[in-house]
Amino acid sequence: MRHFILFATALFTTPVFAQQAQEVALAKSVLNTLQPASIRQNREYCGYIGVDATGALVATRARRGNTDSCLADEPPQDLNIIASYHTHAGFEPDFDSEVPSLDDMLADRDEGIDGYVATPGGRLWFVDTLKMQARELCALDCLTSDPDFSPGVFGKVRSSYTEKQLSRREEMEPS
Repeated sequence: MRHFILFATALFTTPVFAQQAQEVALAKSVLNTLQPASIRQNREYCGYIGVDATGALVATRARRGNTDSCLADEPPQDLNIIASYHTHAGFEPDFDSEVPSLDDMLADRDEGIDGYVATPGGRLWFVDTLKMQARELCALDCLTSDPDFSPGVFGKVRSSYTEKQLSRREEMEPS
């Protein structure tokens, strides 16, 4: 049994797994910090996560966008960008903001990076552009949420979406 424990420990402490866990923790922290202002001002905030010249995992300073879009500042030249991050502003019953949009996914793919998205309901999503799939990392109220948020306006939220499923969801009308 001791060999199994050592093997399992080695398996789960590999550098790749550790970086992924650190990346998610950083994204969650940055987005949770931005959520109150994003909700209060009803504006998206965005930026990048990357590895700097010293090998540290860092997030760029957030840029304030509009109610339904955000264009991050140019990152430093020495930053190896691995993901984008952005909030989805405050709750608006006319916008299906509880899932990443197809545009979110396509923009990340076009940049060759993955992405993290925070929603007004306090969800955290990961956009995997290799698989072209968005996965919910944590559900409602995992992050700061909008007190005006009303769940279910656009129907049930699944735990993952492919590019095709996001496209179909965007074609639906609010319930």
